[in-house]
Amino acid sequence: MQFDLGCVFAAAFPHFGTDERGLSSSLRRVLDTGIFRVVELAAVRDPAERSEVKSLLASTHTKCVFLGGMAIIGEKLNLSALDEDARVYAVRRLSELMDDAEDLGAALFLISSGPDPGEALRGAALSQLAKSVSALCRHACDIASGPSGQPMTVTLEHYDRDVHRRFLLGPSAETAEFARAIRAVHPNFGITVDQSHLAQLGEAPSDALRVLGDAVCHAHLANCLICDKSSPLYGDLHPPFCIEGGEVGIDEIGAFLRALEDGGYLGRVLPYGRPIVSVEVRNPDGADPYLTLQEAVEAVMNAHGRNE
Repeated sequence: MQFDLGCVFAAAFPHFGTDERGLSSSLRRVLDTGIFRVVELAAVRDPAERSEVKSLLASTHTKCVFLGGMAIIGEKLNLSALDEDARVYAVRRLSELMDDAEDLGAALFLISSGPDPGEALRGAALSQLAKSVSALCRHACDIASGPSGQPMTVTLEHYDRDVHRRFLLGPSAETAEFARAIRAVHPNFGITVDQSHLAQLGEAPSDALRVLGDAVCHAHLANCLICDKSSPLYGDLHPPFCIEGGEVGIDEIGAFLRALEDGGYLGRVLPYGRPIVSVEVRNPDGADPYLTLQEAVEAVMNAHGRNE
């Protein structure tokens, strides 16, 4: 592979968001498969579990992506809020989480914009978002503690604007323009491309990757269902690949990987090493999460093999 395969652990095992008992044991079982070189984690609040996770990441040389975006959605934080107090609070809260991410040795810190306020207010919201992102990029530099002094990369994941999350960013062309402006001042900023979000935006991966160019620093392989609004899986819920009515099967995974390669991402030298492409899949109710994750990896391997 031309990339390090990652697992969005917090999506595959969402129950740890409310009860962290056994989190490190589950993470060890996932890493013991030898498949993943990257894990994507939300905050680990329990001191004992956190200590075990830190030790496990270090001993297995596993990279970590910290999912600040989960707090943005879960706590309704808004980095693009027009209300300045709300924006400042969001920056302060995410800076606290960034301290946690630095403690875990995370290479990337993932964020998103806030809700789309409508066309008339988008310009003002983008200005607010730029202030917030710049502050987080500076904070990442201020707290960088690794031997190399390399700060975490702050990476913004752009979402749909009119399907489920309905966020400010948003279409890839607008996201690319925003990223270019930030990266001119803060080189430790980039964009996370999520396959399911592109489907919700109605964008072809090849077009999106071409527009975003070298701003891309992270990618998610993920599915969504948007053909039936009455479905309990409708929207940004990342169901397993290849489900009936879903947007992403083997062929689509292959096309996304080709787009990542053709767009230059898979050949790029990044601050954290090899490019990261993570599998993001949520476990259906009652299913074995380890089996669901295994089936997702098999789909990716199948698609990757067809591309060889």
